[in-house]
Amino acid sequence: MDIDDNALTGVQLEQLLDRLEADLEEGNSSEAADLLARLRAKPLRADSLETIDRLHTLWMRAGDPEAALAVINADGAGMLEATPHDAQAELRMHLALYRLQIANHVNEEESIQRALAEMRAIVAEMPELNADRYRQLRVFDSLEVRKLGIALETIDLRHALNGAIAGRAPFRAWDLADYQRRRAWALSRHDSNDEARAAAGAAILALQTADAEQDIDENDWLRLGSALIGIAPERLADFQQAARALTAQWSLPQRRELEVRLSRLAARALYAQGDLPGALDACSAARHSLSSNGSDDFIEYELPWLMEAQRVDDAGRRAFLHIYQVEDEMWDGAAQLVHARLADAADDSAWWPLCAMRACNTEATLAAFVSKAQEGEQALRTLSPTHEALFGAVGEQVDAQALQAVFDAARALAEQRSPGHPWIARLAAVNDGAAGRIDATAQAARLYAAAQEGGMQDNRTAYALFEARVQSLGVIQTLKLPAFSLPSGLWAYNFGVALGDLLGEHLDRVPAESRNETYSDFIKLQIAAYEQGQACLERYFESGAGHPYDACAHLYSMLWMVSLAADTLSGLQRHAEAAALFERAIALNPRSNEYELADVKAMEEKVALYRAQANPAGKSKSWWQVWK
Repeated sequence: MDIDDNALTGVQLEQLLDRLEADLEEGNSSEAADLLARLRAKPLRADSLETIDRLHTLWMRAGDPEAALAVINADGAGMLEATPHDAQAELRMHLALYRLQIANHVNEEESIQRALAEMRAIVAEMPELNADRYRQLRVFDSLEVRKLGIALETIDLRHALNGAIAGRAPFRAWDLADYQRRRAWALSRHDSNDEARAAAGAAILALQTADAEQDIDENDWLRLGSALIGIAPERLADFQQAARALTAQWSLPQRRELEVRLSRLAARALYAQGDLPGALDACSAARHSLSSNGSDDFIEYELPWLMEAQRVDDAGRRAFLHIYQVEDEMWDGAAQLVHARLADAADDSAWWPLCAMRACNTEATLAAFVSKAQEGEQALRTLSPTHEALFGAVGEQVDAQALQAVFDAARALAEQRSPGHPWIARLAAVNDGAAGRIDATAQAARLYAAAQEGGMQDNRTAYALFEARVQSLGVIQTLKLPAFSLPSGLWAYNFGVALGDLLGEHLDRVPAESRNETYSDFIKLQIAAYEQGQACLERYFESGAGHPYDACAHLYSMLWMVSLAADTLSGLQRHAEAAALFERAIALNPRSNEYELADVKAMEEKVALYRAQANPAGKSKSWWQVWK
């Protein structure tokens, strides 16, 4: 091939590329604007794969894909000529990949297909290729949602790459199932429903007929089920039976978590079969949270279904309680729905402005709530007249002033739509107390009334009421009042943890002669909360029925939670009970990662310590029976 001796190459080219990339990285607009001219100022020739990568990327950023392709074709050909055939595999594959990425970017379907065919040929002809480097390329994900022919060719290439990796021998069954899963999705997207169901069936069969040496576990069945249940809902029983068989020896709490996951598949199967009411009924089991903060709660399915069923008020309540619980970790779709309903002048539900009120609990929550509403550069206040009224005070940064302004505006709208709503009263009581609009006595009275009317038993309401009473009555009198009833393990534990923070703040203010008794009362209240939490979780594990925040085995086994309860018990010389609590947590620990294994080891050491303290003679025995 002809070589331009005047072309900038080698170290000099690399230095130029360094300068160009640095200018772009620093955001120097004048330098970025003339990138194309600087690239065209002198002939350039890449002499390494890394330089080809950098140079063609700069041409793409400058808006000249033809020049980028010329670098790949011309300079790549020169490199191939200088490279022995048995060392060309990676070079050829990278050049083909660059062509594929450019073709995808400029939307040239014939070029995409040529590049895919070239890559497929390299995989077939060059066994020395390190196929593992290419099997999960992001461009494949983009191509799999293009036209059906391109999608299927991409899926074939991905499968060929998997097959070329010797180290994936134990995963051949999964790779075949995944291949058919991807085909099912592509076919379904293009309304080839019969073929999609056939591919789904082939994916299921791949796992069902896997040899004993194949690495197949319950997660593979759950992943496959989650992907295919909308295409082949009639195959629900296959996923359920396989997952249950593989987990038959698990601890009861872990099996309960599995049943929640299977309940979610069942709900989605009902929906796919056109049974929307049945799917919504199934959410009573499917919405049990599988995360220790309550966020993994199936809202991404239940909320759209409620709207589809025109149960708008129920959808508003569901969105509110989700945002109330997880705050800035809210599901994007929940916030987006709230904003859409706020923008709809015909929707007068109070739940939507209540969601905005709750989002004002922290700056992080309001920032998340606001950011999820904005598309592109459109200002939030321009989305609707309601948005102008509620969020007009929100600037580029959310601050305390914006929090209060949004809260007040949302409160006014909510009260207009539903005067006397208990959740308005509950949120307003906390806000008014923090803003100094009411004293602690009034705040406690309003919180109590709202909680009674609205049936509120969550840890945040309980803590807000407890704190207001401490400010009003004093800590000694507040501790003499009846303990709170907390109906979920998550809420009970969180309340107990929050009490610990409050203890340190108020104990020094208690007269010295009452300090020991006050400390003891505080600890008793903490223990009562922890024991309520234990009872809720264990009741759910035994029966499968309980609060939506009682299903997470990891919540129970988390070392910091159990440690708080056990160390508190030990501090009261109840060493045997402390040891037994750790033993329960050990049995419940999923041991699914290195952190949970470390938790188990630490808890075993605690058990030994507390057993020794309980009976220095070494005669004590554990009275707790391990979960069967």
